[in-house]
Amino acid sequence: MPKDTKKYRYIEAALLRGSSTLTSLEQDAADHHMSGQLGKMAALRLADYYKVAERLGTYSLEGILAALPAMARVAPISSLGATNGNRMQTTPRLDDDHENVMVEPSTNLQENAVAASDYWNHL
Repeated sequence: MPKDTKKYRYIEAALLRGSSTLTSLEQDAADHHMSGQLGKMAALRLADYYKVAERLGTYSLEGILAALPAMARVAPISSLGATNGNRMQTTPRLDDDHENVMVEPSTNLQENAVAASDYWNHL
């Protein structure tokens, strides 16, 4: 399919082979059945980043990390959870009053995905 240069602005990006960034992008793409579309996956995550950054009013990693406590007021975080490589694994649940969503550690990435899907499907 030819590039639609009237609709899209194309950029070129290079990631170091074997880097943690490329490995994370490849895993993210595989998780979303987009292994053959790394460019689209990168564009999707870049769009996600800018949505979060604009909502928080900062584009720096330090600013985003500093804003996490404010985000906890929207969906309280009971703990930051365990990591699996670079990935945070958490499972959302309702607190004792069934009003606030809490984030609990999960040891299984698939369990986390199912729990998140269940949460968003009931809204």
